Amino acid sequence: MLVRATSAIAYAENTASGLIDDLRLLVYNAVHSAPHSTANEISRRPEFADYQIDSVRPRFAELRRVGIIAEGAERKDQHTDMLSITWYITNNVAQESDFEKLKARVFWGVKREGRVGKLYADKEQAQEVAGQAGLSVIKLREAK
Repeated sequence: MLVRATSAIAYAENTASGLIDDLRLLVYNAVHSAPHSTANEISRRPEFADYQIDSVRPRFAELRRVGIIAEGAERKDQHTDMLSITWYITNNVAQESDFEKLKARVFWGVKREGRVGKLYADKEQAQEVAGQAGLSVIKLREAK
């Protein structure tokens, strides 16, 4: 699959910036090398052998919150045969301030059709987005 030139440039800048920590960088590199794979498929790759799946999967949401990966189409996962979201890199270049979002103590999600969509560190922002679409807000977890 071809990667847009802007995404390739953003990938190069993001990997060289030093802003992405080790496990997030592993996930980011895996999404780049295997675009449109599911989180489960990526977490079973050899480079994640030393990590529990439960420690890898949250990195996808974090990188999505920063804006450097995005959800793709849904398809059946090769390992579970369940319908799963795929991932791809975006053309966004991360800034240090983007990673401040990940230090939030509480995350809020906008709930749609039983699934939680985008995550927010700011409850008011989540409520505003949810209110505009007639959706609800849910408190997801507290960061460690």
